[in-house]
Amino acid sequence: MLDISKAEHKFLSQTLDIPISTLGDIAVTAQGFKSYIPFDFIISRQIPTADPQRLPDHCSQLPPSAELGAVFVDESSGKRYAQPSINYELRALVGISTQDEDAVIAVESILPIIIIPHTEEFPPTSTHDFPTEFKELDSKFLRLSIFGRPTGTMSISMREPQPLSYNSSSIYAATEAQLDLEFSTPDVGDAVLILQVMKITVHPLIRSKTFYGVESFPRLPSQTLVGVHGQTRMRDDIIRLPRKELSHLQWQFKYDLEGRSHGGSEVSPPSYTVDDSVASQNRPSTETQSQSQPQAPNGRWIATIRHPIRVESSLLPTFCSAIAARLYTIILHLKVSGIRRESFNLEVPLQVINVSPNGLRDDADVFNHTILGPTISDPPLLDRRSSATSWFSDESLPGGKSTGHAQADASIRQLIETARQSQSQMGLPAHPYGAAGNGGKSWNAGRRELSGSGGVLWRDI
Repeated sequence: MLDISKAEHKFLSQTLDIPISTLGDIAVTAQGFKSYIPFDFIISRQIPTADPQRLPDHCSQLPPSAELGAVFVDESSGKRYAQPSINYELRALVGISTQDEDAVIAVESILPIIIIPHTEEFPPTSTHDFPTEFKELDSKFLRLSIFGRPTGTMSISMREPQPLSYNSSSIYAATEAQLDLEFSTPDVGDAVLILQVMKITVHPLIRSKTFYGVESFPRLPSQTLVGVHGQTRMRDDIIRLPRKELSHLQWQFKYDLEGRSHGGSEVSPPSYTVDDSVASQNRPSTETQSQSQPQAPNGRWIATIRHPIRVESSLLPTFCSAIAARLYTIILHLKVSGIRRESFNLEVPLQVINVSPNGLRDDADVFNHTILGPTISDPPLLDRRSSATSWFSDESLPGGKSTGHAQADASIRQLIETARQSQSQMGLPAHPYGAAGNGGKSWNAGRRELSGSGGVLWRDI
């Protein structure tokens, strides 16, 4: 059974009296006359909501045009539905009358418009408000073998990285995820041996979560909202990035200086690295330990991994509105080998922003593109989750060698060129708004009404 739900919000409505003096290129033919009516309008940056206190300010912004998931076309009307579809259209209702007749002839025309607003970076997400959404720290006991005793505790943590930034001409974006590793053990000799032979393989994923519904979100959208609010849906997709194998990390031993301050002054902790050429010589024997090191030093081994995140396609920016939202996270699945295998799983927020060409947010330049053409969809490198299995499982990892990046079918630049060609073929002006007119003056021979609307549509199968 096909269940189609639809929500429309009219955010712009204006009525103009068009004076005859503004009509241009009047052509009289046997079928009648043809003329162009110039007008101008302003697209609001925000959509008013009934309860503005329910969601943050950035959740009242105009969402970008998008068509996600499988598309269903209604044969009777030609309308397209997806899960979800966010589309905008300019609807012009023209009423023509004459001074001698009371009757008004009304004609209507609808023109699709693509909107990609410029966005800005917001403060990092407060992950404590979403305890089940993210995982910034993972800890495991490490063993040399499956039957060996625990030799120490490995902790790996990650924080929200810098955003992926796009502009009107970019077809890829890159950022860097920083991993902080910490290994604690009472046996320095065991630590040197483990850190020398340990290898780490990083499997990175970018997770895309799209929330949508016909009713306003009762609060900021999240995975828990889907379960408690029956009108909210979520698309769960991933982008697989190339894996990377790391070995021979630069480890440093950092002493625990608690209780060792001298007169309140700070003491710089001594540190030393584990080098492969001397690692085997650095492991002291039991006799040497008892003579030269009667008490093991208090401290921990630390290392840092800076893993590049590069997406070879254009992505929708992070956005949040009353009935639709797009959020991203970075998932790092780390496998430790060389000793008894262990896996570490981390997931942190990620912002995707769309900046203006000059890198600044200008109130007069809110939209990246407002054009005619095909609706923007996700690149083909996105994968839907086919089961309830966690993204942390091996099912989410590519088998064998890394598959690398999948290429998107069309970049934003190609999309703009396609739209411009469509405008040229339709005889439309190059500027998406048309030419500016002198609206507001009276004209007895005619009256034009302009309205705009946008909506979110989807289908359930």
